[in-house]
Amino acid sequence: PGEIAEIASDRVYPPLGGQAGVVGVLSVDGEAIEVVTEDGSGPEGMGPIERIPLTSGRPEAEVIRSEHPVLLGSPDAMRASFPDGTEPAEGSPGRSWAGVPLTASGRTIGIVCVSYSEPQAFDDRQVVELRSVADQLALALERSILQRSREEAVRLDARVERVKAVSEA
Repeated sequence: PGEIAEIASDRVYPPLGGQAGVVGVLSVDGEAIEVVTEDGSGPEGMGPIERIPLTSGRPEAEVIRSEHPVLLGSPDAMRASFPDGTEPAEGSPGRSWAGVPLTASGRTIGIVCVSYSEPQAFDDRQVVELRSVADQLALALERSILQRSREEAVRLDARVERVKAVSEA
């Protein structure tokens, strides 16, 4: 997932007019969003930089729960939609914000969020662009997750073989 976040940072947010953004992956237990940085990891490469519970009042959680984009075109829209003061993830310094679910193989696997330095109207063209980018990121993220799972399966298989060899000796 880290390489996907890096690609998004370099090649996705600027063409969309975004100032910054984050990519989040649905946790294995399905109860939270694990936000990754541009390099895909937290300090010392130890994992996500933030875990956002889906039960929270955060906009990112609403995107996953609703499986629809959340478009907050201004600070006023942010306050009106999320009156308890919850705001998008740190690193979302903009005056407007868009969060779009990442859907692959018929299921939501994460989120892409883009922050803008100026208020946005989020016209149909922008929404179509955001969804198109989200679709491409979702496919790339799904491939990345599958590759990581394959690599882990190979490591586990090798470990089982070593244990068998030791137990037979």
